[in-house]
Amino acid sequence: MLQNLFRYIGFCDALIVVLSVFPIRSAYAQFQCLPTCDVDDGRHFALSGIASSTLNNSTIELGLTSPEGVSSMQFGIFDGNSDGRWDGGPVEVNFTVFADPNGDGTGNIQLAEFLGDTMADNDWSDFSIPNNAAAQTPQGGFSYKLVATNQNPGIQARNVFKVRSMGGLSVLANQPFIVIGTMNTLEDIETIYPSLDIMNPGPACLDPNDPAKLCDESNPSCCLNDTTYSGTWTFFLEVPEGITTLDIWDGDFDFGSSFADDNLNCFADGVSVDTDDPNTPDNVLPPWAIGTTAVFEGVSTPTDPFDDICSPLFRRRPSVIYNLTDPAGNVYTNENPSGTEEWELFSISTDEPFNPAINDLQVAEIPAGIWRLDIEGLDLQNLNALRFPFALFGVDPGGEVPNPTEVNVPTLSEWGLIATAGILGMIGIFVIRRRKLTA
Repeated sequence: MLQNLFRYIGFCDALIVVLSVFPIRSAYAQFQCLPTCDVDDGRHFALSGIASSTLNNSTIELGLTSPEGVSSMQFGIFDGNSDGRWDGGPVEVNFTVFADPNGDGTGNIQLAEFLGDTMADNDWSDFSIPNNAAAQTPQGGFSYKLVATNQNPGIQARNVFKVRSMGGLSVLANQPFIVIGTMNTLEDIETIYPSLDIMNPGPACLDPNDPAKLCDESNPSCCLNDTTYSGTWTFFLEVPEGITTLDIWDGDFDFGSSFADDNLNCFADGVSVDTDDPNTPDNVLPPWAIGTTAVFEGVSTPTDPFDDICSPLFRRRPSVIYNLTDPAGNVYTNENPSGTEEWELFSISTDEPFNPAINDLQVAEIPAGIWRLDIEGLDLQNLNALRFPFALFGVDPGGEVPNPTEVNVPTLSEWGLIATAGILGMIGIFVIRRRKLTA
């Protein structure tokens, strides 16, 4: 068959045909993002002034990695500027890169700094840093720490942003950080609600019993159901072998539902109510919360704001809860997270006997592997804080933990194709030389 192919179309063309039938896989790379890659979903990290009643208003530390053999580390910031789209006022955030060869946040050799107010509004700003020997890990790759720092911690405003990387990306372990589903400008509203013209809402967006109000999202035909923000968040962490207790801290979740009177004033409805968490100390702040606006854990009623809030424009049902899922698919639910400006501990443990004053749930084992935390019902404009004992993975554009980046090394079958190509090349050279000799 190959002889006939050479005869009719020539050796070079035949070689191209053969290789196109058996393509060699090329290397590829894909962005990892935090909290998400979707620029229209309203989900962001936040750094907020202390006057805004938040629990962490200074920094967020992220890990960035670059593989061995790559010349530079590449990352991007979405909406790094202050004010404008998505943000809640003029809080400037600067982004500083440190060499962090241990990958644990202890690195302190500064390599670069990028000013947030030189970055794009509602768009990605991408940067490239030559891989530095000070960041090289014992395994040969490169590890960095990216620190986002609030430059205006004393003012009542906030800056929100996303981060992406062409290499590895993580939220470093054992630090509080804040997330928010945000919507501040008219353009934000139109992005979050593609079917809503806020200046002239049509019948599908209005309450059929009171055209002065927006429709209730519990009505399937309400236009507010067409939204890019579902109120759900997902985070992934890898738990190592030998763990007997897993502690997750949540802060300022504002758990507590509400109803609206005829004047659209919100009041607690008594359905979802914050309670005193038995395994979180009532009169001691967690060490990382000292010096912030955090209050002692207790009963927070009413919460501020309510979650669920009265307004269907901001509300996402149910009242905010979260589920922790282990690698085997077992789900552990926190049905009553923190109230206003307090931290609460959600702890699962294998310890016996079970003591509810120490742990929330007793489990047979805490298996090693990738765990996920899914938040449900987080209202728009509700700042929430979290703290994990292990680093959080960046996610791919589909919201999942990405597969490891393929390297440009042929597989065994590809080596066979390369060898085949080499043999075909030698045959071609032989045929060409023979034709010249007999011409």
